[in-house]
Amino acid sequence: MLPSLVVALVLVGTPPSTSPKAPPEVIKAAEARIAAAEEQIKLVQLMYEHGSATLDQALEARRGWFLAHREAPLPAARILDAAKTYRDRVAASEQFAESKFKMGMASQAELATAKYALAEADYWLEEARWRASIAAGG
Repeated sequence: MLPSLVVALVLVGTPPSTSPKAPPEVIKAAEARIAAAEEQIKLVQLMYEHGSATLDQALEARRGWFLAHREAPLPAARILDAAKTYRDRVAASEQFAESKFKMGMASQAELATAKYALAEADYWLEEARWRASIAAGG
């Protein structure tokens, strides 16, 4: 039973960008997921800025957008670009949460949530850089 577990873990851990070429239906579905996630970010961000969505909702929309890229059969360079964009978006959310906290309009828990999201974004950016360097032969 242990060898099959190892094989399963290896297959699950294979990044999409190093997997065999995906069929067109998978690529089309991945692109549709990315587009839907982008639309969600726009709406949730607008709601967050107007006070009708939470920081958690805004961060989750950003996370979903990045995961749509990370889990798609995309070239490593495109995933790296998405990781950079995701990190920038999360950093802006963290700065906004920080300013709200300083004004007494956000809790310490909200600030901690934003700081965790930024740490996660930093990790995913470094991971994407590493995978892109491997894909480029370095």
